[in-house]
Amino acid sequence: MSALTASETVQIQVGNVTVSGPGSKGCYRLTWLNPDGSEGDTTGGRDLDGDIAKAEGIDSWVSSAAGPKAFATLESMMEDCLEQGRSPYDDKKPWKPQNRTQIERHLSRQLRGFETYRGLDVNRELVDKMRAQAGTEVMVKENTIVLRSFLLWGYQAGYLTALQGELLPRACSMPAPSIRRTVVRISEDEGDERARMNGQEETYIRDEDAPSRTLVSALSRTVATYYPLWGELAPELAANSGARWGEQFQLTA
Repeated sequence: MSALTASETVQIQVGNVTVSGPGSKGCYRLTWLNPDGSEGDTTGGRDLDGDIAKAEGIDSWVSSAAGPKAFATLESMMEDCLEQGRSPYDDKKPWKPQNRTQIERHLSRQLRGFETYRGLDVNRELVDKMRAQAGTEVMVKENTIVLRSFLLWGYQAGYLTALQGELLPRACSMPAPSIRRTVVRISEDEGDERARMNGQEETYIRDEDAPSRTLVSALSRTVATYYPLWGELAPELAANSGARWGEQFQLTA
């Protein structure tokens, strides 16, 4: 399309997007109405053909929205999901407190860095980046289970389209973990080498972390000074027995 003179202006409708101008600086302006009623606008360039192509992309993006809720941020979606606190599957059962805590932990980790993205932005590339925020393949699988449920809930709640809600079928491939694990050296009096996640505080101890043999032996000697008959054996017995506590505080060779 030939360039317009300074005195000529156009107003072209490209789907939901209006291309108008050029303005005083020779640039075109693109405006549109979002499904939630808010107005969108952006400044184009000086090439009308290029701005029409840009308008086509915006129109496709806006037209793909599930509805007004599609412009909500992922963070607000998560808050709504946790507030409803129920399974999106057929039984629609309310979550138990411990289930809600686990789901919140998984979602918070996956949304880190993507909180301001909107429902409209959700695609396979984005969800792969979100669920890859883990240090192990097992954690990626756990993230995937929770995120799959979240996407289905988003569709049922009107935030996402049916296609977005089915982005993670049960037979989907798994991305590689994006958070590398590093080995951090702890001083001799604190124990052996342990692995922690990048970005974690050095003082943070997870439930699955086990005390080192050095720590257990030191505790045994301390308890033995007060209870000579059984004090030395007690910490080792506690570290190797019991239900969940026994698993968490087992001896490490």
